[in-house]
This record gives sequence, C-alpha cells and structure tokens, in this order.
Amino acid sequence: MTLQSTGTISLSNVNTELTSSGQLNLGASSVRSLASLVSGEISLSDLYGRTFIPPLGLNWTLRSVPSPLAATNGGTGSVCGNSTGFVAAFYDSSPAGNHAIFSSDGVSWINISAAVTTAIGAAKVGITTYAVDGLFIIGTDGASIYSTDGTTWNALTSLRTVFPANISLLRLSHNGSMWIAVGESGRCGTSPDGITWTQRTGLATAVSSNVINDVCWTGSQWVAVGNSGKCATSPDGITWTNNTAFTTKVVSTTQAKTVVSNGSIIIATTSLATQRCVASTDGGVSWSTLSTSLYANFIRSHYAQGTFLGVTLSKYFYTSPDGITWTEQTPHRTLMNTDTIYECDFCYAQNKIVAFSYSASLVRCLTSP
Repeated sequence: MTLQSTGTISLSNVNTELTSSGQLNLGASSVRSLASLVSGEISLSDLYGRTFIPPLGLNWTLRSVPSPLAATNGGTGSVCGNSTGFVAAFYDSSPAGNHAIFSSDGVSWINISAAVTTAIGAAKVGITTYAVDGLFIIGTDGASIYSTDGTTWNALTSLRTVFPANISLLRLSHNGSMWIAVGESGRCGTSPDGITWTQRTGLATAVSSNVINDVCWTGSQWVAVGNSGKCATSPDGITWTNNTAFTTKVVSTTQAKTVVSNGSIIIATTSLATQRCVASTDGGVSWSTLSTSLYANFIRSHYAQGTFLGVTLSKYFYTSPDGITWTEQTPHRTLMNTDTIYECDFCYAQNKIVAFSYSASLVRCLTSP
C-alpha cells in the first residue's frame, strides 16, 4: 500500500506501511528511510505518498518458467525489465537454438521464442539485453532486435551496422537521455532513442581496441571497463579518455568485468583474486582496493533502491549499502540449482529483482522481494 498524500498520518499508519509490529518513533531508521531523510528534522508530513519497498536481495522466491526452458544444455542468457514487463533470452548450445520468454510482472511467464527467432534469424541471443520504459533491446553481433511491448520484435538495423556479425555487442546501458552499446574491439555506439545508432570510434582508440565488458553512468560521465585492465571515461559517449590509474591498479593482464556507480562512488570488479573489487570516489582519478570477501568477481552488477547488487558465475548474490561492505545473500544460492552454471544474470524493474541462472540441466528464475 501507499501512505495517503493529504490529511492526517499517524504512526500507526506508518507502522502498517512498514509491516512492522513494534513501536515506532519518527527518528527510527526505518521511518527516516521511508521518508528519504537520513538526518535533520522530520515530521509526519514528510511521509505523504510514501511507499515501503522491502529490502532487495534478502528474500527470494522461485518462479516457474515455460517449456522448453525447464531443461537446457546451457549457453548464454540475459534478462531485462521495465514498467511494461521483463524479457529473458537464452541460447542453447546443444541442441542449438534460441529461446525467449516474457512476463508482465516477473512472476508468470509466456514463451516468445518464435517471435524472437523470426526477428533475429540464426544469430545467438542472450549475450546482452536492456530495457527502459517503452523499449526492449536484445543485443548481439549482426542481428540486434527491439520491441516496444516485449512480444512483437523487429530488426534493429542501425545497431546491427555498429556491431556487425564478427563483433559481439556485450553490454547496453542508458543514462536517462542516451543509450550506449559497447563490446569487442572497443566498439561503441550511441543513440538518443535506442533505434537510431551512431558508431563512436573514440572508445576503441582510448582502450587500444581491447574488449569492453561493461559501461555505466556516474551522473556526470560514462565509465567503461574491459580486458587488459582497460578503463576509459567520457562525458558524452563520444570523446573518451584512457584511465591509466585503473590499469595500474588492477594490472594490465586483468579482465575488468563489471562497473557500477551511485554517483558518489564507482565500483569495478575484476578477475584478479587480489583485486576482486576496486573503487573510486573522485570520478576515477584514483582507485583503491576494497577489502572484501567476494567469492569471485561479479558478472553483473546494478545499483537500485540505495543498494549495490552483484552476482557471480557461481550463483553468489551480494548486496552492499555503500559499495564497500558486501554481504552474500545465501537464499539466492540455495534456491539456484547445484549444476555447473553457464551464466547468471539479473535486472531491476518494478521495484523488484528478477534473476536467472542457466545451467547444464535447467533454467531457474528468482524474484526479490
């Protein structure tokens, strides 16, 4: 439910919204969090129209997926979501084939494999997907496709030009006004609407044509990370600067796999055991090693509802309030299957996380909260 927007609010109303049974006062951390007021004066009027959203990543529910996705031989997979719904796309290595499913809420799923396969042809889906309100994109090399409703798909011709059949598109992102796509050979494209794309050569030059695995927006600049310990920054997605401080910190033989920011801190994870997690609080000028107990590097990371989120290929799901202290949420690993995992992915939309694992025997879907 949501607290009223006018009239009198009581602490009893707040208690009900927070699903709490204990006594509350206005200074309680849960009340301040609901009001988005970390410090300073607070009144009941600050709670007008507020909705309590349970913490992310702590509790998980296993969801069923339609046939033939209850059993797979693994390959690649990715999931994305927006206010319309969620799209998950997978490629099976044996027998070879593409699969895709759609859900309006992340709970009940329908098979959309036929529509996706018709639009994408023989190319493999599942390398990367991304969505903002009004648009879903399934990205791949030479055959990217898009949908406005999650069920009807069309060729994304200009993105196919930026990422032709021999250059994989590895990550898509959006900063509220611009799309960006990155991948092999430092290839980069930008788009104002997700439909019309322009190739940008500055990133490839900055990273010496190395593979770029991830990109994020910090609020003032794009940060891209990739193989050979490469990192580059850009204010507009067009002009890029090589970040030598990052490469020095993580070693040039390291794969930088993910990067995420909340506007105050940039967190990147790498394949180097002694540098699982590095951070910058000055926009990438300097980097420090975080003392964490991460089981392995992240293959996907996000920031949502004031929480950093990350998942490893081994099904370990971590949360952090600040990007520095990380906690593994074991229910995620417990509910995921015990087979060898080919891929893990998750997205955040509609105030929830939707997560998938793709293994040698089955596909599993979890939601949180």
